[in-house]
Amino acid sequence: MNIAIDVLAILGPDSKNRGIGNYTTSHLKKMFELDKENRYFLINFYEDTSLKDILNYSDNVSEHYFYLGSDGFLGKEIAFNSILGGIVKKFIQENDIQVYYFTSPVDSLISYDIEWFSEIQTVATLYDIIPYVFKERYLTDKTTYKRYMAQMNNLKRMDKLLAISKNAKDDFIKHFNVHSSKVDVIYAGTDECYRKIEISSLELQELKNRYGIEQKYIMCTGGDDDRKNISKLIEAYAKMPQSLINEYQLVIACKLSKQSEERYYVEAAKFKVRERVILTNFVPLDHLIQLYNLAHIVAFPSQYEGFGLPVVEAMACGTPVLTSNNSSLGEIAEGAAVLVDPFNTKDMTRGLVEILQEADLEYLIHKGTERVKMFTWDMVAQSTITSINSIKITEVITVSENKKKIAFFTPLPPLKSGISDYSVDILNELSKYFVIDVFIDKNYKPDCHLADTITVYDHGKFKSRENNYQEIIYQMGNSEYHAYMLDYIKENPGTLVLHDYNLHGLLFHLVSTKENIEQYKKYLYEDYDKEQVNRYVNDFQSGKVPPRLYEIPSNGIVTNYSNKIIVHSDYAKRLLLEKDIQRNVKKIESYAEIKELDSIAEARTKLNINQDNIVLSAFGHIHETKRIMPVLKAFQKNSFYL
Repeated sequence: MNIAIDVLAILGPDSKNRGIGNYTTSHLKKMFELDKENRYFLINFYEDTSLKDILNYSDNVSEHYFYLGSDGFLGKEIAFNSILGGIVKKFIQENDIQVYYFTSPVDSLISYDIEWFSEIQTVATLYDIIPYVFKERYLTDKTTYKRYMAQMNNLKRMDKLLAISKNAKDDFIKHFNVHSSKVDVIYAGTDECYRKIEISSLELQELKNRYGIEQKYIMCTGGDDDRKNISKLIEAYAKMPQSLINEYQLVIACKLSKQSEERYYVEAAKFKVRERVILTNFVPLDHLIQLYNLAHIVAFPSQYEGFGLPVVEAMACGTPVLTSNNSSLGEIAEGAAVLVDPFNTKDMTRGLVEILQEADLEYLIHKGTERVKMFTWDMVAQSTITSINSIKITEVITVSENKKKIAFFTPLPPLKSGISDYSVDILNELSKYFVIDVFIDKNYKPDCHLADTITVYDHGKFKSRENNYQEIIYQMGNSEYHAYMLDYIKENPGTLVLHDYNLHGLLFHLVSTKENIEQYKKYLYEDYDKEQVNRYVNDFQSGKVPPRLYEIPSNGIVTNYSNKIIVHSDYAKRLLLEKDIQRNVKKIESYAEIKELDSIAEARTKLNINQDNIVLSAFGHIHETKRIMPVLKAFQKNSFYL
C-alpha cells in the first residue's frame, strides 16, 4: 500500500518539539521500524529539512518537500487553494497514493479541501476535542469557531480516525455522531528515556541549587493553559494542613509566560504559600527526568486531556501519581493513582492529603509500573499499522449509478415561498447528478412532485444520517421558514445558497416571539461590534428608534459558518467579500421559466382584465420591501402620459 503522511505535526510551528510533535515523531519512528511492507511518502510543505535522522527510516520511506512561498502563504490562504490542490492531486496521481494520513488535522497552517482526496482513503490522528468541550473558553471568536467546526467536519469525513484514548473516541462519537467503527483507539507511548535512574549526590545537589529545592516535593508538569489547573493546584496545596505544607514544597516544572509566572506567584502569595511554591519554567529533558525520579509524588490534576503523557511518564519513573478522575486521565490511571475532581478544590486537597499521609506509595508505584506496560510505542505503532491495513482500498465511494449523495435543507410547497418553488425545480435538475435527501421543517407535509432519487425527511432525522453525505446545501432566505436551519449551519458547515443578503427580519422575528433581547444582541454581534449593537438595542428598548431591520443588514449567523456561499447577484457577492475577503463566494444567477401563452386574449379574459387595458404587474408578498406603494405612486404621477 502507498501511504502519504503529512508531517505537519513534526514541523509545524504550533506543534514542533511540543506534545503533538513529540507524539508524532515517536509514533512514526516506531512505525517505520516495524513496517517494511507498506511504502510511505512524507509530505512536507513546511520546512526544507530532512527527517531521516530523527525518524531513522528505511528504503520504503521517502521525503517530498514543496515550497509554498514566504511563510507558506500558498497553503494558508483559501484564495490559493487551487494551487495547493493541484500539487496534492498531482502527487496522489503520480505516486499512486492509496491512503493520505493527516498527523495534525486541527491546524490552521495549511488549508486542505477534503474533496481533493475523494478517490483515495483518508486517515487522521484524533488527539482530542478540547476546544469544543470548552467552547466558551476557546471558541468565543466566531472566526475561530467557524474554522474549528470546518476542521471537525473534515474529521467526520475521514475514512479512519486514530484516537489516542478511548475517551477521545467517545467524545468525538458523542458530540459529532460518527459510527464507532470509524474510530480506532491506538493510545500513546512513553519514550524509553522516562525510567528509573540513578542520580549521584553531585547531580542531586546541582539540581536542588538550580531550582531552589530544599525539601521533599510535590511535582506538577502542567503548561501555560488554565485547563492545566495550576492555579487550583496551588490553592489546594495551600489548604493542606500546615504540617504537610512545611514538609513538602510544590514544584511546577513547565514553560510559562512571564505574565503566567507572575500570576501564579501572586496566587501563591494570596494563600500564604509563596515561599513554598517553585516555578522552574522551562527545564531540559535530562532535568525533567531527574525531577520525576526525585519527586515524592507527581500531581497532574488537569481539567481535561486527550491522553495525559505526564501521568505515564511519572509512573515510568517510579513516582506515585495524583491525577483527575475525568477525561482520559481517569481512563489511563485507573487503579494506579489517587484520583480527584479537578473542578473541586476541596477534593483536590483531600487527594493530596490522602496520597501524602494515607496511601500505600509502594503499591501505587507497583501498579503504575504495571500500568505503563499498556502504553508503549510498539503497541501504538502496531495498532496504527493494523488499522491502516484494515482499510478497504476501493474506487470512489458513491451511491447508486455512481451518484454522490447530498443533504439539502429547504422549505417546500405548500409553504408559500419563492424559495420553495425554486428548490423544487433545482432539486429535480440536481437529481440527474446526485442522490438527494431533503430536510424540511417539522409539522407539514410537502405537496410537490420530486424525482424518485429524492427523499424528504423531517430535519430531526438528519443527525442519524449526517455522515452519509458528500455535501450539505442550505437554501437560506429572510423568513421564518428557514429558522430551523440556523443551528445546523453552525454545527454542520456546508454550501449556503443565500437568497436574501439581509436576514435581519428573520432574526428579529425569532427573538421578538421569544422576547429574548440578549439573543437578539448575539445575532447582531455576528456582523457588528458589541458597542454599536448595544447602543442600537438600548435605543430600541427605550423606544428611541424602531427596529432597524433594513438599516442594519445582518447575515453573519449563517455566512460566518459556511464553507461556500452562493448568491444571485454581483451586489451580494461584493458585500460579502468586503466583510471577509477570504470567503468562498460564487455568483450563480437565478432563473426564470418563461413560456409562450397560447392566447393572450384568453389569459386576459380568464383574469378578468379588459383587452385594451395596460397591465402593470408586481409579484411577491404585499410588503414594503417589494416597493409596491412607490411603484403605484410613480404610476399615478405619470399616468397622464399613457
